[in-house]
Formats: sequence, C-alpha cells, structure tokens
Amino acid sequence: LAVLGRGYAGEAASLLRLVAIGLVFRTVIVLHITILRLRRRIGRVIVVQASLCAGVLGLSGLLIGPLGLTGVGVAYVVSQGIVAICVLPSVVKVLTSSRPDEPQALTERAKSPRSRPNPA
Repeated sequence: LAVLGRGYAGEAASLLRLVAIGLVFRTVIVLHITILRLRRRIGRVIVVQASLCAGVLGLSGLLIGPLGLTGVGVAYVVSQGIVAICVLPSVVKVLTSSRPDEPQALTERAKSPRSRPNPA
C-alpha cells in the first residue's frame, strides 16, 4: 500500500484491520445464507443481502465525512455485526438440531422427479 502514498497506506491499514474484524461476523452470515440456500429460501437470502447493503451504504454515507476511509470500515463492521446477531439464533438452532432426517429430506427433495431434466 505504500506504493500509493503514505497517507493512503495509513488510512488503508485501519480499513483492513476493520475488515478483518468484520470477517468474524461475516462467517456467521455466510453460514446462514448457505442454510437458506439449501432450504431454497431465496427470498430470505435477498433480505439478508439487502440489509447488509443498506447498512454498509447508509452508514458509509454518514461516516465517511467525519472518519474518512476508516468510516467505511466502521460501517462494514457495524452492519456485519448487526446482521450476524440477528441471524445467529437461526444458525444455532440448525447446528444444534437433533433431527438426523433433515439432510436426508434435502437429498430426497433434490432427487425428486420435479428437479430432474426431461430425458426427451
């Protein structure tokens, strides 16, 4: 980053630290989105992604003036954190579920004739 200038490198280093913190929250969100996709709940995937987008863009607009590039990182961490906290109960419920038949039900649904292409 020093190639782009000293000021840029200083600002970008703070941003990279904040993004690294946000990745902890992002892990929970990606796991939740994966579960939703497996269950074919695409509408909920869209809601989660739209919430992240609105949070990051909205907070970035508010924070970029007073904090500069670091404000975008703060917006990212806060948005990821809020969404992760909202979806965490659902993820924990799935991970602690004692229903062993659920993966089999997903497999059976995938094998259903409706999901197979016509051999014609």
